[in-house]
Amino acid sequence: MEVNLGFLVDGSKNVHQQNFAALLETVKYIYSAFPISRHDVRVGLGIISTNPEVIFRFDKYFTKTQIDMAVNDVDYPGSGSAAHVGKALTAAKDLFYGTGNRKRVRKVLVVLLGGKYLDDVTEPIKTLRDSNVEVFCIAIGNNLDSTYLTTVASMPTSLHSVVTDYDTLAEGALETIKKLEIAKVKYSKL
Repeated sequence: MEVNLGFLVDGSKNVHQQNFAALLETVKYIYSAFPISRHDVRVGLGIISTNPEVIFRFDKYFTKTQIDMAVNDVDYPGSGSAAHVGKALTAAKDLFYGTGNRKRVRKVLVVLLGGKYLDDVTEPIKTLRDSNVEVFCIAIGNNLDSTYLTTVASMPTSLHSVVTDYDTLAEGALETIKKLEIAKVKYSKL
């Protein structure tokens, strides 16, 4: 099974620093369920903020230990940062799924959101979908409406969107793992 598994994590003011750390732990929990290697599942990570940043691409790390260390080194962008999801999706398309990537592999993007976004996502999400990228969402909190999730998540959104709070983040992560249909894992606390 060859998969390029990307993550975009909300690092904006929608998410407090402690919750940002919880989102990063959720990312680790999700990719840990899969066979990480140069030939199987490769992982990439980006942060949603005022100026979205790709932390690492699919061609950087090929072991869980390497990826764990890179994720542990990610800094919280700060409470003054805005949620520019559209810009982050464009960066993901260009830097994760653009030229130079493995051909004929499954392309998946998991977006972890903590609130409303400030920019337009319509064109960036269309470009990702046109590139055959499957987009899954984990939305945290009560501030999100369903149209927000249906705009970002791939169709059918009933299979892809998970709305949860920080107390049930482990259950949301496990549900996403099952929906990805790459591996089966047993539930455990994050």
